[in-house]
Amino acid sequence: MAFYSFGTIMGPTLGPVLGGIVNGNLGWRWVFWLAAILAAVAAVGLLFWLPETHQPTIERLLTSEPHESHRNQQHHVRGLLARLPSFDNLRRSLCSAWLLPLKVASHLTCLVPLLMICVFNGTVNMILSSLGTVYQNHFGFPALTVGLSYLGIGFGGISALAFSKKLMQFVATKFPEDEDRKHASLLLLASGALLLPALGLLWYGWSVATHTSWIVPIIGLYFFGFGYMAVQLSLLIFVVESVPGFSGSAGAAFTVASSIGGSIIPLSTFPIYEKVGYGWGNTIIAGIEILLCAASMTMYLWTRKAGAQLPLKVHIHR
Repeated sequence: MAFYSFGTIMGPTLGPVLGGIVNGNLGWRWVFWLAAILAAVAAVGLLFWLPETHQPTIERLLTSEPHESHRNQQHHVRGLLARLPSFDNLRRSLCSAWLLPLKVASHLTCLVPLLMICVFNGTVNMILSSLGTVYQNHFGFPALTVGLSYLGIGFGGISALAFSKKLMQFVATKFPEDEDRKHASLLLLASGALLLPALGLLWYGWSVATHTSWIVPIIGLYFFGFGYMAVQLSLLIFVVESVPGFSGSAGAAFTVASSIGGSIIPLSTFPIYEKVGYGWGNTIIAGIEILLCAASMTMYLWTRKAGAQLPLKVHIHR
């Protein structure tokens, strides 16, 4: 989970830095050429070297027929894999890929955190989509170096990953039962993780509005990035652990929800800033983060009160 989340924070951080360098030296067309080349290399690598990790699938492939030796077992697995691309198998795989994430989202236990990450990721992308413009217009950064303004978010995210590992170990030791551990993660999410992005946004917005030094907003964005990574990792773990045996479908539902919010909500970024300015604009976004904090606390209290009537694990059937 941490490695997956590491990619989601380093992409928006290193992308603008590399994009500024490529755009300044090679031209804007090479930004798209380089992105296409890297995507193609990654796709080919995943196609040939990504192993099967779904335990029931591995067990089904290895135990469908008796084997005399490990070599025969490997030969049988290769034979099964060679028959997978048939039309019926492809149709069933595609239907499962579409329907299982929808089934995950249809359960209230998963729907609430999915709605939270939808709104939260939208507010995050509001900052990411406007940060370069802010540093070019307000601080006079050239296109070649404006991507450096994103490093505060990246360093904050890396710090959150290091801190989250220790925190998760503490929670696992303190609450050995799965249900208690999930309740505790909700409480931590409500009490701290969602408040840090709000604090970082207020720091960032009002330091820009009052024309402070260029480093001051980046310090605020460090706290924003820390909270962003902590919230995303907490919600992802919560959703995946809520659907035992279908972590891939839970991750797909999580990605779709965050992508929907991340693509629609940022459309209002520049109209808000033009209407009320960067100070009050980021105060509005911080208010949304605080509302998400209240929603997380409400979910925590609700699940504690509901008890067995609202289990924190759901069972998905194909």
